[in-house]
Amino acid sequence: MRSVHVLVADDNEDDVMLLGEAFRLIGAEVQITAVTDGQRAAQSLTDETSPFDVVILDYYLPRYSARELLEQVARRGAVLRRPAVVLSSHFAPKEASHLRSLGVNLVAEKPNDLEGLCSLARQVIALSPV
Repeated sequence: MRSVHVLVADDNEDDVMLLGEAFRLIGAEVQITAVTDGQRAAQSLTDETSPFDVVILDYYLPRYSARELLEQVARRGAVLRRPAVVLSSHFAPKEASHLRSLGVNLVAEKPNDLEGLCSLARQVIALSPV
């Protein structure tokens, strides 16, 4: 089994580090590429040659929120070519529905403990086409 390449867009380095630890704890072979703002995430999402198998977006990113980023991708006529996950501490049901309409596979509350992060890591691996 080859490694799953995950793009994580989150401006909190600790959250990225803990997510990497969660993948390690569940025994997943994962390569994480982290970006810290919505603009860099948008570039990665629209690049058809990007190597990512799954994308994880924090909803509140500098420069563009995950919603703004995904709407921008849709306006360009681009399609999310890989599974996407959006995380936040809170979502209104209407917002979660809108994100799904933009191609997001999983909209979830950001876990605040290692057990929750391991559960999220398992869901991300399950979404991966690898």
